[in-house]
Order: sequence, then structure tokens, then C-alpha cells
Amino acid sequence: MGLDGWITLLVVALCLLAMVREMGPPDVIMMGGLLTLAVTGVLSPVETFSGFSNPAMAAVGALFVVSAALRETGALDLVAGRLFRGARDERSGLVRLCAPVAFFSAFLNNAPIVAMMTPTVSAWASRHRLTPSRFLIPLSYSSILGSLATVIGTSTILTVSGLVQQAGMPELGFFELAPAGIPIALFGLAYLLVVAPRLLPNRADTDEYVGDHFREYTAAMLIGAECPLAGQSISEAGLRNLPGLYLVEINRGGRTMTPVGPDEVLFEGDRLVFAGVVTTIVELAKIRDLRLLGEEDQPVAARRNARMVEAVISRSSPLVGRSVRGAAFRTAYDAAVIAVHRNGERVPGKIGDIELRPGDTLLLQAARGFMRAHRHSPDFFLTSEVRESETRRHEKAGLALGILIVAIGAKLKIDQFRSRQLVYPKKFPAVGVNTFSVYLISSA
Repeated sequence: MGLDGWITLLVVALCLLAMVREMGPPDVIMMGGLLTLAVTGVLSPVETFSGFSNPAMAAVGALFVVSAALRETGALDLVAGRLFRGARDERSGLVRLCAPVAFFSAFLNNAPIVAMMTPTVSAWASRHRLTPSRFLIPLSYSSILGSLATVIGTSTILTVSGLVQQAGMPELGFFELAPAGIPIALFGLAYLLVVAPRLLPNRADTDEYVGDHFREYTAAMLIGAECPLAGQSISEAGLRNLPGLYLVEINRGGRTMTPVGPDEVLFEGDRLVFAGVVTTIVELAKIRDLRLLGEEDQPVAARRNARMVEAVISRSSPLVGRSVRGAAFRTAYDAAVIAVHRNGERVPGKIGDIELRPGDTLLLQAARGFMRAHRHSPDFFLTSEVRESETRRHEKAGLALGILIVAIGAKLKIDQFRSRQLVYPKKFPAVGVNTFSVYLISSA
């Protein structure tokens, strides 16, 4: 082995060590390794940048964009909600999880599928007092098994497909791996459902809400016309055992129902009052057409890129002594007050009537620029953004799913043309379809 070989081994070893020690983001470390090989002359300029023009890598990038669109529009949350509907225990939850995830992983890259489904699965498990960790390994393995059925299921197969093309061999067909992949997937899914539950450790779920226990809020939500909770009982909707949050009352047509029984059926127009931690409030706010109520006791308008922010009022703030309604948050801060917390206790009553004091913590739905504009404002002691609180663009969910279906259909049609040896642009399947999909997603 020559000098180039030793340099390559050294660079690979250093990259692995840097990633194990978490010295930086993996993409930055790997890019540094690539540039090192280029600077030392191990790779030529053409070899260095050839991967960026690989059609398989373009397909992987496009699939991540499409997957992000499905997440931001709440399309996957909608699908997951339907999948878990009626599931009440671990066995029924696994049955409803594994097969659909395997199916979708055949048509979307398995990595983003796992990344997007993990919060949804964890939230569902927590709502039903189940251990989320016992669902995450089946989730990961189901996505891997399903990705074996098609050429776009995993980046590994896409990369191999690109190398096959570069070698001058016929391109892999969309379902060419299916005769071997589908039997393997079926056997693996059966194992996950029958054997795996006996082997997975039942770890005690660490209380992820412990940091929020001293910040309990009272938040009101309105069930809209398209909310999937309408027509379900409290128990069926998963509102009975929410982690760190409980349903205080239901206001319906001027009548208040409290306490709320598990068999109480929800209807459109019901006003639900919850008390508890912000983390679960954020999860509930992601449900389609379950609309947060602001200081005017009216639904807060859903805005693109809006997010939840916690802000603590300072002693010198002009907000002190004013009611939430009189403070005109929409005009002054481009934000809506969702809930107020004070001295370790929830502040009862309508939000708009609360008189603000120094040290009050406000839960706001604010525009993206709120943190930048008010991070150092004398009006607030402290501002912090709530994680994973971006609003979902549910109205675009159908469009995102449609673009995905059209892209898959176009790829299948092109494979059919190839099998008949018809003439078409050679680079179109790998680059054209995926690029066009990204363009449609970006435009929408």
C-alpha cells in the first residue's frame, strides 16, 4: 500500500474519532476529511466533487425536502393520528405502527421517516402512559425493512444504483429489489410484533417534563370544524392521561362541564380548558384545527413560521399594572398571549382580564423575529423559544402528499418506458423528477 493509502486510512480514522467525540457536526467533519484528501493530492478535483453531481445524491436530497414538507404541513401527523386511532395498549400500537411505517419507507427515504415519526410516536405513547422507548426500536427497524422493497427506500441503495450507472450497467428498476426485499420485510415485521416485545427492555420513562413542573399554565383551545377530535370521547381522543396536563373543563354553548368524564363526547365548537406544562400544550396545538384561544378569547390566527415563546416580565416593563387585553400585544410585539404563569401557580380566569405583574411568565405565539427583536428588551427579564413549536400548515398537507404521489408515479412510468426500450432523456429519472418535486414544494 502506497502513501496515498496510508493518508486515506489516517483521514478516515481521524474523522471517525472526531464524530465519536462529537467534536463537530458530522457533515462538517466529513467535508473536512474530503477537503483534506483533495489538498494532499489523494483525490483529483474531478473525484473530489463528483459526489455532488451524483444523481443518487440528488435523489436523496430531494427526498429530504419532500419529507420536510410532509412534516411542516402536518401530513405525517394526520396519517399517524389515523394509524393510532383506536389503539389503547402496546400490542395494538405496534400493529398500527410497524406495517404502515414499512410501507411509507419504501417510497420515502427511511432516515427522514424515522426523524419525523419519532416525536409523534413518543407523544402518542406518553398520552397513553406507555413507555416511548419500546416503540422507537420497532419504528427504526420497520423503516429499514420497508426500504428494501424499492430503489429509493434508503440512501444506501440509491448510492449503489448511482455506482451501477457509472459503471455503464443498466440502471436498477424501481421495484427490482422487491422479490427479495418484500419477503425479508414481512418476516422482519412478524418478528417485531411477536418476538421483539419480549426482548425490548421496559425502561422507566424519565420524566421529560420535570423542568416544567414549576411553570404550569392554563390554556384554552377551540375544536374547529376539521378537528379530528370532534365526535370522539375524551378517552378515545387520548385526552384522559396527558403527561403533565389535564383537562379542567369543557365550555359548550355557555354551559361549563367540570369535572370531565372519560366518556364525554367532544363536539365542534367546544372550548377546552387545559392546565399543565407547556410541552404538552405545544403537542396539542399541532392537532389539525384544534385552535388556541388568545387574550380576546378568540382563536389565534395561524401564521406561517409562528412559534411559542416564553417571556418573563421585568420590573421596569411598561406592561406592569396593565391587563393583557390593554397591553395590545399584537400591536406592540406582533404576538398573542396564550397563557400566564405566576409564582409557581396557574393564573385562573380569562387571559384578557389578567393584570400583569413583575415576574409573570407569558406563553406567547409570536412571529419568527420576536426573539431577535426582544431578546435584550428591557420589557422582559428573559425570553426563550419553546422547542418544536412551529405552527403546522395543515392547508398544504394535501398538496405535499399529492406532489409525493406524482413524483413516485412519474418515476414508475419512466421505469416502464425503459423496460420497453423507449427513448427518453437518460438523466431525467434521477434528476428531473426529484428536482421538479423540490420546485413544486418550494413554490407551494
